[in-house]
Amino acid sequence: MLPDSPAHRTRLRLLTAASEEMIERGYAAASLSRIAARLGLTKGALGHHFPTKQDIAIAVFDRADEIAVQVAEDARRLFPDSAMRGCIAYFAGLARAGAADPIAAAWLALYQDRSVPVEIARRGYVTSRDVVAGFLADHLSREGGELRMPPAQATLFLQLLVSGELAIARFLTDYSAQNAVDSFATALTGLGVPDAEAVVIDGIQAVWTSSPE
Repeated sequence: MLPDSPAHRTRLRLLTAASEEMIERGYAAASLSRIAARLGLTKGALGHHFPTKQDIAIAVFDRADEIAVQVAEDARRLFPDSAMRGCIAYFAGLARAGAADPIAAAWLALYQDRSVPVEIARRGYVTSRDVVAGFLADHLSREGGELRMPPAQATLFLQLLVSGELAIARFLTDYSAQNAVDSFATALTGLGVPDAEAVVIDGIQAVWTSSPE
């Protein structure tokens, strides 16, 4: 399916409406009928593209994989000589995508929704894990950096931090960017990254002050 084809645009429109429904109600309570109604369609018309909620969730994670890869590429362009800044820019880029794109926002929500079949939700973890592992490998091999724990453990540590930050941000109305800076700076300091706070601030600011393409 070509990116600019009518079929592709239709699919994205349907997926966006489905994502908005799942963000508002969660996966278990989301309704195919309500998704169709958002678009002025019948449930049967929606079912031609997405017969089940699982099909929608799979499509959300497929699209999210594309977004995550693009965000990682953008982060590497921003920081070609600092993998740790690139890693923080990747996390910040996901947050920015989630704020701007309902499909990305649905991915971030469904990733932690226990009603989503684990074999579907796991894909989001694996994609992000591999991206983060790549940044850490570059930090170690290309830049001569060091870590205070094995790379696989450090990757899991950062993934757990991101998951926790996402969960907390949902429930705290006064959650701010400074909270994220403090959390990630503490984490990178624990990993043995020099000038951790500057690394985090650089990574976040580079993303949130850059113009969207």
